[in-house]
Amino acid sequence: MEVAYQRLGGQDIDSENKSYYIQDSWDVSDTLSLQLGLRYDDFLVQGLSEENSFDLSGNWGPRLGFTWDPFGNGDDKFYGSYGRYFIPPASNLAYRGADFGFSEFFLIPNGQAEGVVPVLGQQLTEANSNLESQGNVVDCPAGGFGAAGVDGCFVTFGRGLPERAFSKTSQQLEATNEDEFILGYTRRVDDSWTVGAALTYRRLNKVSEDITLDQFVVQYCEDNGYDVAACAARWDGSWQYVVINPGEDIDIYTRGALPGDANPTCFGSVPGTPELTNCGTLIHLTAEQLGYPKPKREYLGLEVTFERAWDGKWGLQGSYVASRSRGNYEGTVLSDNGQADAGSTILFDYPGLADFQSGLLPNHHGHQFKLFGSYQLMDNLLIGANASVISPQKYSCLGVHPTDPGAAGYGASSRYCAGTPAPRGTLMESDWIKNVDLSMSYTMPVQAWMPGELVLRASVFNVFDSKGVSQLDEVYDEDGDTPLATYGAPLAFQTPRYVRFGFDLQF
Repeated sequence: MEVAYQRLGGQDIDSENKSYYIQDSWDVSDTLSLQLGLRYDDFLVQGLSEENSFDLSGNWGPRLGFTWDPFGNGDDKFYGSYGRYFIPPASNLAYRGADFGFSEFFLIPNGQAEGVVPVLGQQLTEANSNLESQGNVVDCPAGGFGAAGVDGCFVTFGRGLPERAFSKTSQQLEATNEDEFILGYTRRVDDSWTVGAALTYRRLNKVSEDITLDQFVVQYCEDNGYDVAACAARWDGSWQYVVINPGEDIDIYTRGALPGDANPTCFGSVPGTPELTNCGTLIHLTAEQLGYPKPKREYLGLEVTFERAWDGKWGLQGSYVASRSRGNYEGTVLSDNGQADAGSTILFDYPGLADFQSGLLPNHHGHQFKLFGSYQLMDNLLIGANASVISPQKYSCLGVHPTDPGAAGYGASSRYCAGTPAPRGTLMESDWIKNVDLSMSYTMPVQAWMPGELVLRASVFNVFDSKGVSQLDEVYDEDGDTPLATYGAPLAFQTPRYVRFGFDLQF
């Protein structure tokens, strides 16, 4: 029997984000107006060692825009904008600085164990079993069910010790940021009707994400004449998680001096951290040595709109969006495995986890149609309707990585089907999601006994009770070979039809 122990997080942390913004509007002429702005962001996160784990300053984000009325009569308008947007590092990255997970093993006494806290038999160790052949067995930490200090545990992640700030991030770390460009045109056809079109392009520039540094430190030791065995004993796969900009060269301090380094850089002592982590060796690793692809995410969308302004009787507006969202990085969370752990997705923990991740992203919907309208049926009765049609989400599969042991340790988290590459978004898709909602509001005639104006409301959502599949199971195998019967099965559907009643009372 395996007994797993997990602890996520540590003590309190602090973060501080500062922003400064200046903007000016300049009427160049009667028909041309410019909007000029500049935003400055500072991001600071204090980690578990009460040091500044993330100090990201110098984030300058320009804001530029224009509007142009070519004929000067207000019927036509061209507009555009550009902005650079910075995303602060998730405080979660510092809070997770003392994660700890390990497994210990026992025989099961008298058949199957039962209960929340099972009765355990003899603890399995390197001395009395074949555990050593199953992986890197270490001394069992304190806090489990078994004896501490015996060779009989697998540490799955972390060590439970707060990380020093100097060895937590690369020296070159920059904040996640993206650029956005918008170019649009609107035309007032008459007093009631307006049409328009807008082109939007967004491009991800940099990402700050966590990786496991251990395997690269061991390789660095081998390449530079350090004691490889001693390096591998400490950097064994869960000793040093760091935050870098994937796809770029890094300079970073190791978590503890490399074995044999006679002149490490030392940073003084901090209560609660082991003495061996108070010094570090500054190492340089190229993007090629790390082997991570540069994070990419591009969105290109064309939206066409029309609107019939409300005239007291009826109004209507609609839009169509043709778009593409493509890349290898969805964002600070990960839909593939439901990971909502902002800023610390698994995508770059090991290089193999980034293989074949490039493709149409989970938020890609190539076509979206929307229509909204309302009609004054009677003086006191207003009815409305919303309709939408959204194209499917694309899927491939998730399986066990066949060649990267670190990535394979994450189970079905790689873009492989039984060892065969399966690029993101290339194998199956969900349903087209079609939806119609209806609403009605009735204003009660004012009566002497009423304290104010009373409006009764009723809405019917998903009128036709459509049952489109909105999410599919992407897990193909859990052992690198055997397909699961649940692969491709629906995980989520449209919300069923439901009715909502309400009222507004103004007095």
